[in-house]
Amino acid sequence: METQHHFQGNLVADPTQKVTANGLKITQFRIVQSGRRLDRDTGEWVSTNPVYMSVACWRQLGDNVATTLHKGDTVIVIGRLKRRE
Repeated sequence: METQHHFQGNLVADPTQKVTANGLKITQFRIVQSGRRLDRDTGEWVSTNPVYMSVACWRQLGDNVATTLHKGDTVIVIGRLKRRE
């Protein structure tokens, strides 16, 4: 069983949809996640470095994402995480 991860972020561009050679639809988009933390030295809130993630949605979920989400929308993504540099 794989661990599910939860991320919240904003879309950096509109989702794009493609069809694989097998005829499956895949919708892809990127989100940026940035946070805030309290700087104990100054007592002020500072922004953390942004983290960009690519997301892929398959089949009907991908259709729904492609028609309802747009650049700048805030989303919560739940799924498996694969790290690449």
